[in-house]
Amino acid sequence: GLEQKAIERVKMASEMSLRLYGRPLVVTDSGGKDSAVCREIVRRGGIPFEIHHNLTTADAPQTIYYVRDIFHKLEQEGITCCVNYPNTKAESYHVVADSHEKVSANEAAEILLPNL
Repeated sequence: GLEQKAIERVKMASEMSLRLYGRPLVVTDSGGKDSAVCREIVRRGGIPFEIHHNLTTADAPQTIYYVRDIFHKLEQEGITCCVNYPNTKAESYHVVADSHEKVSANEAAEILLPNL
């Protein structure tokens, strides 16, 4: 059915990401129900993946707490979770959640997309 088709597609996307970029598939997570479905699809696909959340500063506090709790649980399972924080200089920062290493968005792009 549809679930199996979705799992097959994320497996194909994962293979492409690993082959082209040498990196696991990145799933963006807003903290909403659609993101929860995407997390579950990649989990059921058994593929390597990372989860990223872009902090907008307009999110409800409950959403922030929910994302923090989900990321903590995922990190305990060995899944890399990152939160991208904006700053007041209109430059965003990429923070690797497990190490709390902070690099500029441009540096993060170079790390995540080295072949572009």
